[in-house]
Amino acid sequence: MLDATPGQPTPDNTCPCCNPQQSTEVSGQLLFPFAEASEEFPHTDGFSPAESQCSTPTCAQSTSDLTYPTWFVTPSPAKDGQGDAGGTKQGRITCKGPSAQTFPRPIKACIQSRWWEHGAIVSFDLSQIELRVAALLSGDTTLAAAYNDGLDLHTDRAVSIFGAGVLEAKYGMLFNTNPEFKGHERQCGKRTNFADLFRSSAPTMKSAMMEDTGIDFPMSVFEKIVADRPKIRPGLWTWQEEMLKLAEQRGYVELPITGQSRYFVGFSKTDRQTEAKNQLNEIINFPIQTTAGNTLLNIQHELHRSLPELNTRDPWAHMFLNIYDAVYFDCKLDRVSELEQLIDNAVREVVERGYWARLQELYGREIPVEFDVDVCQGSERGRTTVSNEESSSGLRSLDSGCVQPSGPFEEASLFVRQVQEAALQPASNSGGS
Repeated sequence: MLDATPGQPTPDNTCPCCNPQQSTEVSGQLLFPFAEASEEFPHTDGFSPAESQCSTPTCAQSTSDLTYPTWFVTPSPAKDGQGDAGGTKQGRITCKGPSAQTFPRPIKACIQSRWWEHGAIVSFDLSQIELRVAALLSGDTTLAAAYNDGLDLHTDRAVSIFGAGVLEAKYGMLFNTNPEFKGHERQCGKRTNFADLFRSSAPTMKSAMMEDTGIDFPMSVFEKIVADRPKIRPGLWTWQEEMLKLAEQRGYVELPITGQSRYFVGFSKTDRQTEAKNQLNEIINFPIQTTAGNTLLNIQHELHRSLPELNTRDPWAHMFLNIYDAVYFDCKLDRVSELEQLIDNAVREVVERGYWARLQELYGREIPVEFDVDVCQGSERGRTTVSNEESSSGLRSLDSGCVQPSGPFEEASLFVRQVQEAALQPASNSGGS
């Protein structure tokens, strides 16, 4: 037996922090925000440092880091800083220790309700909120028409890039229903639409599309996209030019209503240096990204007012994670429908009377807000997408039969996931009994 240093706790052989072998066995189960069940770690109502099987400061600290991330409001001292610094300059809250907003898919899949089979991880996702903000702020007629008329913006952009004749020849008249089209050309259209918001360069888009789809599209495709932006999105392009002009004249960009601002001292549109190009991207993206973040935070505020207090005797729901355009909850299974109604009420409040309504009044135009609700029950990770009924407030109904993942964790296309799974299949087969 090891002798404990005076004043220091004795290492616990059952703790994964003190015992490397145990760490190997259960490290995949100590995940934010709850620990998976195991023989080494029996079920508890959440997993906190006080409940750890090890009393060493190191173990308590690491358990706390895994369970309770540190959140940074913005603006913060440094962008993507190390150590105690954190946050971004674009008006979005971020977290570290762990960086739960950027968990890879396998880790995200392990998030488990504290109520196990009697609970569910519920999330709602604001659909294409940054593009909707761009439509609202810029008044671009093509963006506004797509959202007000219920068009598929990404398919339309794919058609403008590749041409309807080419797509029909490749996939048939109903090319928009073809899975390969959705995984390839439509994904290109989606990437292009979001790239327009900060004028991403042709090489950057080409690299991103290669990562998204595994297809090496010709550089000429992306060079044409860049050249056609003023024609394809004339309202957005004009608004961006106005933002750049204001930033050059004033040295800062300021948002209406909230007064949030960022300084861009010394910026010049004619400067072709790398720093100036980076500033250009951030100047035109700052109003969009920050307004989108504000919209979600306003919805969270409404939900915080209506959800049960955390210090009540038996809270039935916990709002535990913000991922830019989505919010995650841990909820008792028999109260999921109640939480769905609270989400619907909160979005309605912001759209009808709150922040989004004030923006629409200020700019004199209406852009609907869509969202979907995702329910993952217990430990089976079953996914149920819940649609929201259409209302006069501008909330649009979603296709409840849609099973395509959405949100920041699911940006990779279905095509890429299938390729990755196929690549892993031989290895798993060879290791099987």
